[in-house]
Amino acid sequence: MFAKANIKPYEWMYFALLLVLAFAQLISKLVSETGGFASRYSGFLAIGLVFIAFLGNRCHKAFLYRWVWLVSFWLLAISVTASLVFSTYLLAVNGEDADIYAGALFVMPFLFVPGLWQLYQYVWKRKALWQ
Repeated sequence: MFAKANIKPYEWMYFALLLVLAFAQLISKLVSETGGFASRYSGFLAIGLVFIAFLGNRCHKAFLYRWVWLVSFWLLAISVTASLVFSTYLLAVNGEDADIYAGALFVMPFLFVPGLWQLYQYVWKRKALWQ
């Protein structure tokens, strides 16, 4: 399946970077003993959804149902937007007191833009796939 998808090395590096960041979040939550199941594993869920949509888009195959991907796209887009707004608020209000988490919260949504673009193409640009 991966050979048919013809995934380029920079795309593998993109997903590896996302996995490293999700793993770092998991370790941070486990060490500080904060957050629940969703807080610890939501990064892996988002990356998994984006990766499956990426493979479906590349292989021209429909995985699951279209409504699942529509909901996933909108949830990811809303969470990225909310993250940008909240991090901008934290940086504006706290200024110099904003720690590394506010800066990371500001940068992280930009990492999901290529994944959102693949999800968008999978759901809206390939409508014949879902017939």
